[in-house]
Amino acid sequence: GTAANKSLRVGRVASDASDEERQWLLQYKAALESRVTTLEAENRRLQEEQDRRDKSGPTTPRPPLARRLWEEFVSKSRARGKDDEGKRDRIKLFLEARDLAPEDAPFFIEQHRAAEEMEVRELAFVLLICCGGAEANRFVVDLLESSGIPPEERTRLLSFFEHGEKLAQLTGKRFEVDDRLAETAARSLSSPQIEERAGAAGLLGGHDSPQTAARLRLVAETDPDPRVRGAAIGSLGQVGDREILEFLRAYPQPKDEDSLLRLQIKSAIRRLEKKFPP
Repeated sequence: GTAANKSLRVGRVASDASDEERQWLLQYKAALESRVTTLEAENRRLQEEQDRRDKSGPTTPRPPLARRLWEEFVSKSRARGKDDEGKRDRIKLFLEARDLAPEDAPFFIEQHRAAEEMEVRELAFVLLICCGGAEANRFVVDLLESSGIPPEERTRLLSFFEHGEKLAQLTGKRFEVDDRLAETAARSLSSPQIEERAGAAGLLGGHDSPQTAARLRLVAETDPDPRVRGAAIGSLGQVGDREILEFLRAYPQPKDEDSLLRLQIKSAIRRLEKKFPP
């Protein structure tokens, strides 16, 4: 390599140098050759290590943050602390979960598959949503489209997305939905179950596209249940444009001043007004 070439040049120069220079050059040559030997040994060690990894096959990463949060969440969940201190502990953990990344998703997918209790599976699902990313999207699609999942569990999973804005506030980020998951959610908009329609409408707030906005507007206009219409309106606040902003400003206001639907309309309008200032 480069060091070896330098040592050869040093050897040629040494024959024309003074005794003092020759001694220095010989020492320099010896140091270079020693360095080359060290680098070659390190290269062999790294190659052997890579060969061992290749033979052992891929391993599932267990990031320290993901594992620690999982253990603490499961511990708090099984303690079933319903008092103020228990709630504060869970909120603190969710704040830490904001640092989860798509690279952490495989860990929570593994926990979900291994869990026997539905409550523990739901916990793994929520933390997976905190991770986001392509693997999380694929796993959510597989769950929602699986014929092996009990209908009540599927409904429960979708219901986590009903109030997408609140979930985003808790986790610090919106769950970004890819095209395949958006199509799966869109099919659930025609479910006979109110919880599934509301969850699907909330989930679509993570898929920013004109087609999604048009679907959500149709739900806001036609769904018979105010809970579903409210979820659709909340998502329109995420993916809407100026035309949607005008649509929401003209949207019929509920008679009840304190209704959740009224609050969802106001919140969506405020969000779009920030996005599209006058």
